[in-house]
Amino acid sequence: MFKELYRRLDAKQFTLLAILICTLGDLSIGAMIYFKFTDANMLNEQFGLANQLLAQQGLTVQDLPSNFQQELMQLMQKTTITALIILYLMHSFVYFQFYRNKLTAYYYVKMMAWLGPIFCLMIGYSNATTNSLYFYFYLQAILYFFIARGMGQFPLPVKKKE
Repeated sequence: MFKELYRRLDAKQFTLLAILICTLGDLSIGAMIYFKFTDANMLNEQFGLANQLLAQQGLTVQDLPSNFQQELMQLMQKTTITALIILYLMHSFVYFQFYRNKLTAYYYVKMMAWLGPIFCLMIGYSNATTNSLYFYFYLQAILYFFIARGMGQFPLPVKKKE
């Protein structure tokens, strides 16, 4: 399916393309996570559950500070942003090591390229009815699969021992 594309690329070009595709995947999945976990509607749903739990303890929403929900939303936003920044920094380091042909980074990217299509298809399928932008994840799944198959075409160079 992708053989002609692989023939046109050399190992360095494939490596750079793999890094670009994986970075696009990171950004799109990160955006999806951010919008899911900082959505006011989702927080309101969670607050409904919290109200039930408070009632079981004999408390009411009025027992909480008046700005509690707003502060909780800010906490969710900051926590999500912090987690995504850590993820992006970690993946940047991995991609740099992958570019330098390091074994651990190679296998990390290979694992991510094989698992990426599965997760992207799940994300696209479960959210496509709510927003048509989620159809992008079907394309991202194909791109991850392209990288996964290409890892077999462009194996890690073996270093000769002297």
